[in-house]
Amino acid sequence: MRKVSVGRQLLEELRRDEELRRMLAEELIPEALRHRELRRTMLVALSRRWQRKTI
Repeated sequence: MRKVSVGRQLLEELRRDEELRRMLAEELIPEALRHRELRRTMLVALSRRWQRKTI
């Protein structure tokens, strides 16, 4: 019998459950915004997304 790690189980559940992903994001974003490099990474991702939508 193959043992599945807790991390892998969490990833599988996050892929299946949109509300769970949103709840996790709401918990993580405030913490991420406290860190300069993470803010930069988020801004780059957002600007790329906006560029694709405006073209």
